[in-house]
Amino acid sequence: MRLLACLLWAWSAFAADLPSATVTGRVFDVYHRPVRAAQVATMERRTVEGLPRLVAGARAIVDEAGMYRLVLPPGRYVLAVLPPPDPPDFAAVFPAYLGDIVDPGKAPSIEVRPGEIRPFTDFLLLNVESHRIAGAITGIPASGFSVTVSLYAASGFVEPLRTVQADVRGRFHMDYLPAGSYELKAAGPGASPRYGSAHIDLVQPEITGIQIHLPSAAR
Repeated sequence: MRLLACLLWAWSAFAADLPSATVTGRVFDVYHRPVRAAQVATMERRTVEGLPRLVAGARAIVDEAGMYRLVLPPGRYVLAVLPPPDPPDFAAVFPAYLGDIVDPGKAPSIEVRPGEIRPFTDFLLLNVESHRIAGAITGIPASGFSVTVSLYAASGFVEPLRTVQADVRGRFHMDYLPAGSYELKAAGPGASPRYGSAHIDLVQPEITGIQIHLPSAAR
């Protein structure tokens, strides 16, 4: 056991001394426009709250010209594009993987060697059928406060795919969404924020009348 621990320590020290690799490329949409402020990230499978999920690791931000530069330790990686803060004006599936692939089970991996510079690792976001959702938050105190509504994939990627601010009457909407199963989560600010959620299966072009209730704060 002691020998194994020594070998593992020696390997980790050796790996830490290896020069990093650099992956560069472009991220464009189907109209050949740069997807500014999107992120390119390494993706890992982890167990989150007892469920297999996809978690982003190292990241690089896409610049105004659509370029990104990701510095990584040598190894094998699955890369994906994560959504920008301002959603595109068409429906695209996120995370989006190399080779125009959106199924994580079919996503290709790349291997980078110490000191390697890997250029032209490009992504193209495809335009898919667009859907829309709209609804309202209930249970907002009379004094009112701002409520954010975030859209999560029901399975797979753990981070929000879209976040919007509800208006003063609690109404919200999201456009240009791909079909899929999602969790909507509403949250209010403050030291003791209130939360609500709703599950939706987005198949038809539009779903309206979604209700998310914020329960009363515990006293």
